[in-house]
Amino acid sequence: MFGGITALRSGDIRRLAEALRSDPKVLDRLAAAAERNEQTLAEARAAQSALAKAEEERTRRIEREDAERARKIEEEDAARHREIARQQAQIDADRQEVAKLKERAAREAAAATALRRDFEARLAKIRDVAAAA
Repeated sequence: MFGGITALRSGDIRRLAEALRSDPKVLDRLAAAAERNEQTLAEARAAQSALAKAEEERTRRIEREDAERARKIEEEDAARHREIARQQAQIDADRQEVAKLKERAAREAAAATALRRDFEARLAKIRDVAAAA
């Protein structure tokens, strides 16, 4: 009941003795006060324990939320990187297609030039034959 009292000074004992002589209920009041103090201490410890538990839960909740946010950010980044890679692959495929089309156009232009020369040469022969006749 008086576990919180560690040492009494001689003046304290004298005052306690005088208080006991003048009022016999002082001891009962002291005991009640000590019990209230112990009860308050127990309540304070319980509240402190509850607070520590709540802080720990809050910390775990924040860590979970942070981890979830980080996971979402990583997923979004991965999706963006996949989209960029897909677009880059499409660009590369388009470039290859353009190169093939340019090469084909160059071959067809060369063939058209050769045909035009052949046509002009034949037309010149026909004109020469027509002029000679």
